[in-house]
Amino acid sequence: MMFETWVLICAIGSPLCHTLVDEYGPYTNKKQCITRAYEIAAELPEHMPNYEAVKYKCMQVEEDLKGKIKTSYDTEKKNTQGKSERLYHQEWRQETH
Repeated sequence: MMFETWVLICAIGSPLCHTLVDEYGPYTNKKQCITRAYEIAAELPEHMPNYEAVKYKCMQVEEDLKGKIKTSYDTEKKNTQGKSERLYHQEWRQETH
């Protein structure tokens, strides 16, 4: 299992937010992922001075997917009675278009 670093950044004084996905990972353990999240937050003012890091997430990936993440968003599974249940992605995600 490997970990990919995601950092949620928001414009200071505004509700406008973006998700940054680290291009150096994925990392072999969660500690490396967390360390990278803090590095991104520390370097953010240099690259995007009007934004601040709000939170991070270390997403588990099964392998090095070259920037792609396998998710189980909007998939179905069978419950114990054999009926389908809808599963929803439990991680936060912010996209802007």
